[in-house]
Amino acid sequence: MVGETLNEDMDENDRRELPKHRRCAAQCAWLEPAAKAHAMWNCQNSRPLAANLIKEAVGKKLQTPGLMHWNSYYDSCAGLFEVLEEPEKKDELNVVLSAFYEGDKDMLAQYCKIMKPVAICLDILQSGDNAYMDILLPNLKLMKVQVAASSLED
Repeated sequence: MVGETLNEDMDENDRRELPKHRRCAAQCAWLEPAAKAHAMWNCQNSRPLAANLIKEAVGKKLQTPGLMHWNSYYDSCAGLFEVLEEPEKKDELNVVLSAFYEGDKDMLAQYCKIMKPVAICLDILQSGDNAYMDILLPNLKLMKVQVAASSLED
């Protein structure tokens, strides 16, 4: 039945289209802190002088997202949030780069809170020790329960 539907010739008028994407309020609120974080990571990765200033301000080189691991973005955001939680380091970082405000820190905190179970689940599933089917569904179920519990805490 599905194969027949896929093989049918469709007229131009019969094509189905998805509705245009509309951003929700949470996505719009996340755009500014995410843009600031990306600008900082790009600056740290592309400019040695800026990387040294950030390292002096924070006391360590901040982790930046990579392309190979799905959860590296979470790890980078969690590292940035740890820095922003300390007022002295936050002030030092704001001297070097554009200002991270309290609202930005709050958005990072919410992101890290919700994404932590997802990142832990991905860590488990990506490791070579747990790369078999019997562990997939229990981990996904546990992740779903943890995400639901963390969203109900607010």
